Amino acid sequence: MASECRIPAISSTVTARPTRKAFDGKLEFTVKLIPYTGDDAWVSDMLVAARACLEASSLPEAHPECDYCGYRAVAARHEAAGAGDSNLYKKLQNS
Repeated sequence: MASECRIPAISSTVTARPTRKAFDGKLEFTVKLIPYTGDDAWVSDMLVAARACLEASSLPEAHPECDYCGYRAVAARHEAAGAGDSNLYKKLQNS
């Protein structure tokens, strides 16, 4: 199902209003609304899935391309090795 909305956009060619005589501690931008038509049919199902994931009693499977999953895997190895271990960095590099 396609729907139309208006998205606020700040022109990427202008960082602020260059015609202002003084900065006065604030930046003023010219904002205009641009029309966007897209398919939002997937949003409702994704919200239901996200809520189910958050309310689940178990964690979802790690995804190999997820940066956070990789971070947590290294952190878990760090926690298992013991935070006070002086050779921890070498151990993590070799694992």
